Amino acid sequence: ECIKYFTSTALDKYLQACEEDVLDSDISNEFHRESHHIHSIPRPSISQETLIEYCLQALLSPSTVEDQCKVLLDSMALPLFSLIIEAHPENARIKSLIGKIMSNISLHPQHHRAIFKSGWVGILASWKQNPNL
Repeated sequence: ECIKYFTSTALDKYLQACEEDVLDSDISNEFHRESHHIHSIPRPSISQETLIEYCLQALLSPSTVEDQCKVLLDSMALPLFSLIIEAHPENARIKSLIGKIMSNISLHPQHHRAIFKSGWVGILASWKQNPNL
């Protein structure tokens, strides 16, 4: 529940920010907000990387709670993080966020085996050599 809340909150904040950026010189913004046509107004495009960063930021806080770490591990987050890194190998911000989440999960010894089995120890060790992380 907590992870769903923070993820949906991050996406809602993005949508609200986009709605605030919608400008129309002929009609006020309030008209658009009250209209059912608000979603038909073009929004600024967002890159896949930015959306991933928002979602990772939303997972960062729950990753500090032991029970939520278990939920992350049970939800196959570690393989998903690997796929994200494969898709965006040069994005230091994404790596940093995933590294922080992994660090939070690793604070709980009962999760060490899952981290090791998923291959993340090697990935994190290789990142240690990178001066940008």
